[in-house]
Amino acid sequence: MSKIFVPTVMLFSLLAVTPVMGRAHAATGAGNSACWTSDPGDEERPEITCRDLSEATLKALENKTSKEIVQFFGVPGKEHKPTHFEGMDNSTGRYSGNVDLTYVHGRVRAIDALVAQAQADGSASEMVRFIWNPEKNRICSDFPQSRNRCPDE
Repeated sequence: MSKIFVPTVMLFSLLAVTPVMGRAHAATGAGNSACWTSDPGDEERPEITCRDLSEATLKALENKTSKEIVQFFGVPGKEHKPTHFEGMDNSTGRYSGNVDLTYVHGRVRAIDALVAQAQADGSASEMVRFIWNPEKNRICSDFPQSRNRCPDE
């Protein structure tokens, strides 16, 4: 099974159960109350953010401290650790998906994201990969304007 298949399945699984676990809706900004409504009895979802997960947003995470990351996203991250976030802004043209961060000496040193862009008809674009890991010489992006595409895995 390819490495890109597993996160894609996980993302689509998350989106498939969203109505049961809460409701994602269009909104902007940090935090999650603007784009996420928990249903009564739902588990806490501290990893959900309303930030657009565009290429510019992902690049802005490079070398940030965990405190800066939490301030940027407005939520603490999955299990209250700033290592995994899920963007849920369904506004047309914005990117939603998963972002995983790795820290070295207190700063983000690797970013691995798999996102899709919300379309005007309510559908999502094909998945877009973004990897920034200079220590492993892996820097690529499948965003439309990128020149350094991620290899198929």
